[in-house]
Amino acid sequence: MEYPILRPIPIKTKGLSWWKKTKIWLTSSRKWEVVEDYYFEIPWLHTIVKIPKGFIFDGASIPKLFWPVLSPTGLLFIPGLFHDYGYKYNKWLDSEGNDIFVNAGQKFFDDQFRKLGVYINDMPILDKVAFVALRGFGWMAWNSHRKEEKENKK
Repeated sequence: MEYPILRPIPIKTKGLSWWKKTKIWLTSSRKWEVVEDYYFEIPWLHTIVKIPKGFIFDGASIPKLFWPVLSPTGLLFIPGLFHDYGYKYNKWLDSEGNDIFVNAGQKFFDDQFRKLGVYINDMPILDKVAFVALRGFGWMAWNSHRKEEKENKK
């Protein structure tokens, strides 16, 4: 399996007060930028999905409390890349850059996250636990992106 080429985005703490640095440390996570277009074949959808260069994401959005047992840059990182793109734009891109699965909805992208996790890592229990968490709490990120989408159309 080919992995994407990514660039870590610096977390800006330099020159801030001790309090602000601590707050950032406790509440933020590293973001990553896709450096080159990334293509991944999803066999059950009979398609190759493209994540374009320049896309920024945070890996698997896991609360810091759980990082000791479930790293956001660990097993769920690649499924998280596709999930984050789907959540942000409510679509994916095919290998030519054409929109596919437009307006597929939150459940579709949550389902694909779980299936990608099992396909890539073969850890169905881990992926089921992450899926249940997504179904329970993913609506916050989903709604935030839909609000952002509406504001950008104005």
